[in-house]
Amino acid sequence: MSSLATAVEQLKNTAHVWFPALAGIGTTVWAVVQFLVKDRRERETREFEAYHRLVAELVSPKSTGAPMWRDSQGAILFELRNFPRYFAYSSRLLKRLMDVPAWSGDPALLEEMSLTLGFLRQRPHWWKRSRDFDPTPQERQPSRLHKWLSHMSDWTLFRDVLH
Repeated sequence: MSSLATAVEQLKNTAHVWFPALAGIGTTVWAVVQFLVKDRRERETREFEAYHRLVAELVSPKSTGAPMWRDSQGAILFELRNFPRYFAYSSRLLKRLMDVPAWSGDPALLEEMSLTLGFLRQRPHWWKRSRDFDPTPQERQPSRLHKWLSHMSDWTLFRDVLH
C-alpha cells in the first residue's frame, strides 16, 4: 500500500512537468485531426465538383457528330475510372448511355464505354467504405460463406443419394 501512496505522491510532485506536456500533445493531436477532417471534406468537395462537371460534359454535347467532340467524350469516359467513389453510379450511367441512339451509333465510343465498364466491374472495392459502393443485384457476388454452404449442401445431397 505504501508503494501506491508513493507513486501518487510522485505524480503530484511532478504534475508541473507532465501535465503541460500532455496538454501540448493533446492540443497538437486535436489540431492534426481537425486539419485532416477539413482536408478530406475539401478533397471530397473537389472530387464531387470534378465528377459532376465531367458527367455534364459527357451527356450534353456541344456539337453532335463533330470529331473533336467524340474524342472529348472518349477522354471523359476514360477519366470516369479515376473516381472510385462513384464507380457504382458510373457503371449504371454507362449502361444507360449504351442504349441511347446517339451513342450506340459510334463504335469508338461504344468500345471505350465497354472498356470502362469492364474496368469498373473488375476493380476491387476494398479501399472504399461500404456506403460508397451500392452494387446492383446483377453485380452482387455471393460471399465465400454462401459458396461454401451451397457446396456443402450439394455434397450432403450427393452423400444422401449414395446411402
